[in-house]
Amino acid sequence: MNLQLFLVMRKIIFLLSAAFLVLVTSCQTITTSKVLDTEMFEFMHGGKAISLPVDLVEIKISKRRGKLFSGRDVTFEYVYALKSPQRRTLMRYKCTEDSEIDWFISQLKVKQSKDRSHFAIGIGNKTAAIFDVFKNNFFVSYSKFSDSKDKIYDFKSLDLNSLKSPRKAILDHLSGYKTLENLDDRVLVDILCSVSPDDELNTEASYMLIDKDLNDLSAANEDRIIEHDRQSSKWRKNIVLAMSQSRDDIPVESYIRWLEKLVGKSGIEQEDQLRLKEFNQNGNIDYFSIRLDYGNFPVSKTIRKSFREALEKMVYNVCELPESGQEDMIEKINLLKDLGEHDCFSTFLDSYRKSGCIRESIHEFNNSFMFLSDLNSTETRLWVDFMYQNFDKIAPSERSWDYDRIEDELTCQQKRDLLTRYKSDIDIFDDMTIPSCN
Repeated sequence: MNLQLFLVMRKIIFLLSAAFLVLVTSCQTITTSKVLDTEMFEFMHGGKAISLPVDLVEIKISKRRGKLFSGRDVTFEYVYALKSPQRRTLMRYKCTEDSEIDWFISQLKVKQSKDRSHFAIGIGNKTAAIFDVFKNNFFVSYSKFSDSKDKIYDFKSLDLNSLKSPRKAILDHLSGYKTLENLDDRVLVDILCSVSPDDELNTEASYMLIDKDLNDLSAANEDRIIEHDRQSSKWRKNIVLAMSQSRDDIPVESYIRWLEKLVGKSGIEQEDQLRLKEFNQNGNIDYFSIRLDYGNFPVSKTIRKSFREALEKMVYNVCELPESGQEDMIEKINLLKDLGEHDCFSTFLDSYRKSGCIRESIHEFNNSFMFLSDLNSTETRLWVDFMYQNFDKIAPSERSWDYDRIEDELTCQQKRDLLTRYKSDIDIFDDMTIPSCN
């Protein structure tokens, strides 16, 4: 990291720290919580023992007193918190510090549907949570704590037999139509693995996997679904087709991992070939910048060699690239370095110096190379000297900006020369002095 970049980063970190301090100090209210005690609420449903944690929670509330930096007032509140088996809060019930959890548990009531596909927990007339049961897996379909405030069930009049089926609730969740806020990923995958790969739930799950707005599963849970569902050739065929149609929206790591499980090594090699062809057409390095480092499924030597040759051609023949292909030149150069071509920056400059597109591209390259990039000190020096030598090719309206980017790296004589020749363009506020350099 060069000195300029180090100083910029240090300044940014200082400013962020100061901003955080002011933010914390200026916040009107800061709330934190601590669990003081825990007991289990236990009951039977459909012949299965159900256990739900109940916590006694201390809530610390810190409020700003008057103007900024004038101190804070601290108060404490206490609640019982009914939790799901995955310890997500379902309901809070006010109490005092010396309250007994056993008393709260004794007040909780259970209501069950006739077919045992639903059960609910309540206290008094308040419904704390409603659970759905599907093939011995139970999950929260409603909780007082996390669901919308205007959705309140009166426990006494609650009719569990009229609720939609657990299957319909899961389908709505998988499609994104109605998200189950408290459905744990592990439970969801347990449910999917409990039915046939060709079941409508797993059909919908295949669409969920490739939808970045719906899929927040861990890699392990993704793999569990695929391991179960790939038993069906129909399911495999459908998801591979859907993946190919949405390839740009799927993280590369997931795409490759799924291909390996669904198609095998040949599927990955075929994808690499296709992406290489696309790279030669559009110069977009997004796929290979990740793919080359994905060690679980290494890129073949043939593809790696072909990609490197194509990348060299683009970097060393910059004028042949469309403007969109020039925008990520620093990333292309860094990728060449990763592939072992350590002198690629100086080779790029040599070819660029002889090119005919300096006027059209030098401003954008200067921004890319001189703002938070990871050029080393030697490369920075080479670029600044190139900018100095080609300053006449910069549009007059952009010279002030470009000079500011390289000013700290210029020698005194270079500053003097540029300010002498282009001061009216560089010094737009008319407050710069031409150095004497004695």
